Parts: sequence; C-alpha cells; structure tokens
Amino acid sequence: MLMARKKDNVVDLDRRRLQATEQLLKQLFDEHAVPLRSFLAARLGSRADLDDIVQDVFLRLAKMNNLIERMEKDRGSCRAYLFTIGSNLVMDLKRKHQVRNDYAQEKYQLDQEHSGEASPETILAARQELAIVKKAIFSMPPRWQKVFLLSRVELMSYKQIAEKLGVSVKQIEKYMSKALRCIRDAVQQENRREAEND
Repeated sequence: MLMARKKDNVVDLDRRRLQATEQLLKQLFDEHAVPLRSFLAARLGSRADLDDIVQDVFLRLAKMNNLIERMEKDRGSCRAYLFTIGSNLVMDLKRKHQVRNDYAQEKYQLDQEHSGEASPETILAARQELAIVKKAIFSMPPRWQKVFLLSRVELMSYKQIAEKLGVSVKQIEKYMSKALRCIRDAVQQENRREAEND
C-alpha cells in the first residue's frame, strides 16, 4: 500500500511537472515569440526558414529536463537565452547552407571539367576529319600547300610569307583562299559520302 502511494505520488508529481512545463512554454511563447521572430528575421537572409527556427527554439526548450529550474534561475534573462538559442540555430542553418553551396559549387566545377573531355566518338570523328584535312593538304598544288603550312603551322603573317616566297601579299591571300576552299570541299565531300552510307 505504501509502495502504491509512492508510485501515485511520483506519477502525480510527473503530471504536475509536465503541466507546469507546458504552462511555462506557453508563457514564454506568448511573451517572447514576436520579439524572437523580429530578432531572427534580421539575421536570416530569407524568411523561408524563420518559422522553422522559431519552432526549433521552443522545441529545444520543451526537450530540456530542467526547464523550470533553468528559467527560474535565469529569470531576468529568459529572452536573452531564447535569442541565444535562436542565434545558434541561425548559425547552424547558415553553416548547412554553406556546406551545401560548397558541395554544389565543387560538383559543378567537376562537371564542367569532365564536360570538356571528349567522348570516344568525338575523338574518332576528329581523327577522321584530321585525316581528310591532311589528305587535302598533300593533294593541293605545292604553292598553296606551302602558303597554308607557313600560315597555319608556322604561324607566319601573310606579309612574312610574301617576303619569304618573293610574291605579293595579294598573291598569298589568293593561294590561302584556294587552299582553304580545297580543304573545305574535301571535308564536305566526305560528309556527303558518310551521309549517303548511313
């Protein structure tokens, strides 16, 4: 019988403690929720997370085992305590956002680096086109070929090539134009042939 009374007293004490905690939470919310929202809104970049953070502040208070004692001890600084919890939650949120942003930026950079890598099909197509260009270069008249190679391989200007070959710049322009047309025609002819085979 004594054990039953002790058990009832403990249960009754727990129930009263729970009711007192709920009442204190409600009181704290009624007194401090609006100023807390204003305080946190100034620290947050967007208002999207504001309600969640305010809710998390009071959720943390609800999870405290010694909330009543803590609030009685810090009676004068309840608001400061709530603001501190809120500030810490805002910093945590900003850290999470920063980690996500850093990860997204790193992933984007890796994707950009990998997107620059050519696929095997692209490499094969480029090699085939290079073979066509080489064949066209070696099949053109020697003067066109020489002008083209001096311009594109040796990176000489038309004036430098003209001086080297002892002809006018105008003549170099004509040779270059004919050489480029020869290469373009060879590539187009090969493309038409491939299109017909497909």
